[in-house]
Amino acid sequence: MAAQLAPTAFSGQATRRITFSNTEIGGDSSLPKKTCRFKSNNMKTPRRRICVRAKAWKRPYIGHRFKEPSSSDPIPNPLSLSETIKQFYTCINKDLNRLGEFISDDCFFDDCSFYKPFQGKKEVMEFFRQLIASMGPIIEFKIGLVSDGDDFTTGVIWHLEWNKKQIPFTKGCSFNECSTEGTKLVIKRAQVITESPMKPGRSALVLLKFFTSLFDTFPKATECT
Repeated sequence: MAAQLAPTAFSGQATRRITFSNTEIGGDSSLPKKTCRFKSNNMKTPRRRICVRAKAWKRPYIGHRFKEPSSSDPIPNPLSLSETIKQFYTCINKDLNRLGEFISDDCFFDDCSFYKPFQGKKEVMEFFRQLIASMGPIIEFKIGLVSDGDDFTTGVIWHLEWNKKQIPFTKGCSFNECSTEGTKLVIKRAQVITESPMKPGRSALVLLKFFTSLFDTFPKATECT
């Protein structure tokens, strides 16, 4: 029993046609011709694009796969520079124990109200212990403008309040230089300038002019001082 195949054309939209001749199948002319039509599935399946978003510190990409997170992977500091400084002053008001987390071991803290700066975490923490004890439970720092600069530096304007009311002559500003210790930001260097209770006004300009003339008149003596 033989079957005759009609010529078939192949293409993406072509229809394959198979015809069985009734004259060659058992010689029975009563059998109807059967034609099978079907479409070939040659159309390309669109590629699926799968976007995988993962934070580098959680799942670093290695070659063709993502590395599973482990306890040894570094976790970035959750606080920005300005938020770190704000939390620092919040700790001065409420949490002395946590305050040490924001001070570096080799911190240099220069408060212009004192003759000598405080060096090292131990001296700086002792200064803040005395400061907080002097403030009592009601007085607290109130933060104003916080401005971030380059190289982990920031400036802060603040004042003291008693029972939500500003205390006169307590305005000041601080300039802080931060660094990283492990995964957190800490204050490495700070300079604090506090408003003077003395308000000389125009007298200050007269005094400045007097010293300027004195220094210009005796430059060598000025350089030796």
